[in-house]
Amino acid sequence: MSMLVDELVVHRFTTLYGPPTSDDSDKFVDEYHKALAGTEPKLLEAAIDVVVKRQTVPAWPPVGACVAAVHETAERRFFDRRRE
Repeated sequence: MSMLVDELVVHRFTTLYGPPTSDDSDKFVDEYHKALAGTEPKLLEAAIDVVVKRQTVPAWPPVGACVAAVHETAERRFFDRRRE
């Protein structure tokens, strides 16, 4: 398990939305770890900021929304650097 995903995603989502409501919360959280482990810390933090800003219901965002935000944020950073 990634301490980074625990700190930047799991802890934040638990604080904002409460504990997972899945029948198996350990496996539920494992999916976030599998999908987001290895992501650069600043990129992950910025992406989760995007996810939280977009979330319109008081529930954990889908794993796919988090992954999509990581890709979007990385792409935006890439193009921002090219313009500099």
